[in-house]
Amino acid sequence: MYKYKTKKFYKFIISLPNTYLVNPDIDSRELTARAKAIATYHGTVAIESMRFRKPIILFAGDKNILRYTGSVFNIHSTNDCVEAMKKIAEGWQPEYGDYDKTANSYLAHNNDVGLARMMKSIAGH
Repeated sequence: MYKYKTKKFYKFIISLPNTYLVNPDIDSRELTARAKAIATYHGTVAIESMRFRKPIILFAGDKNILRYTGSVFNIHSTNDCVEAMKKIAEGWQPEYGDYDKTANSYLAHNNDVGLARMMKSIAGH
């Protein structure tokens, strides 16, 4: 179970207030469906969260295409995180209506048109 971290690391995590470790065999979609929001550094969990219309707190906003959507909290400071948590606690809900546009603009599709679009986006940013 401890592939990358020591037992001491996981014991420290468990000791943090309001923190739980979840069995890695539990389906992440089940956790996402029940979550109030999703916080991540990077990974597919953010995209999966959109399916469940969950707020996303993104700690790697500069490295993720989701930074271009209007409904993701891009965290660059403690204050950004505090403000995001306040909005979520007040019931703020994401729209994600611009996700398809963002995905089509920044993700390479497996064809020449998609590759050309991606290269143009890279050159423009």
